[in-house]
Amino acid sequence: MRQGRSNAPQRVFGSQRSVTGGLEVQRQQQEAEKFVAGLIARAQKRVIFVDPFFGLRQTRLFALRVSNNQVKVRILTGQQGLKARGESRQPPRSLLAVDLAYLASLAKDKSFVVPTVRVMLGGDTPAIHDRYLVVDNEVWHCGPSFNELGARLGVMVRLPDPIAVRREINAVWSQSTRLEELSAKRRRSLLQWISALWGSVRSWVTRS
Repeated sequence: MRQGRSNAPQRVFGSQRSVTGGLEVQRQQQEAEKFVAGLIARAQKRVIFVDPFFGLRQTRLFALRVSNNQVKVRILTGQQGLKARGESRQPPRSLLAVDLAYLASLAKDKSFVVPTVRVMLGGDTPAIHDRYLVVDNEVWHCGPSFNELGARLGVMVRLPDPIAVRREINAVWSQSTRLEELSAKRRRSLLQWISALWGSVRSWVTRS
């Protein structure tokens, strides 16, 4: 019996025509986003995004789509995902951390789930290279990053044996840094840098 498209074990997005840009790319991106949103909406227990480039836009676009408020949403991203477009600074500023704090304040009165975010170790070469979407007990492998779904030819495949991959994702998650901790470390580093700078200025003024 032929499976319906929404239940198929794989899904191809984009086309060779997508590289030309224009309305075709927009249509392909909307189709990809709709498919992923459909997977997320049916979750009953957990949703986990694994993507080194998962950032602010993808959080707003995908991670808030759960329809059951009891679902736990996790994002396992990398340093690259925390950078604003075109930003090369090290360490990058975290617009995502600011946005999550804002969402948490709204969640007290609104009905949606605020995701938990951790950042993989390894800087620009994080522990996991591939992209995954975990929905309850299913694991989907995603060729492109979620930030370019449909923009180019790519495919999402539901893994036939997801247990081993889920185990590895959980292991990396347990070793990764909570986004809040990372932001706090950066604030402390900035304060230490400012303190050292002022110490140098005072020393120079005293010698003068």
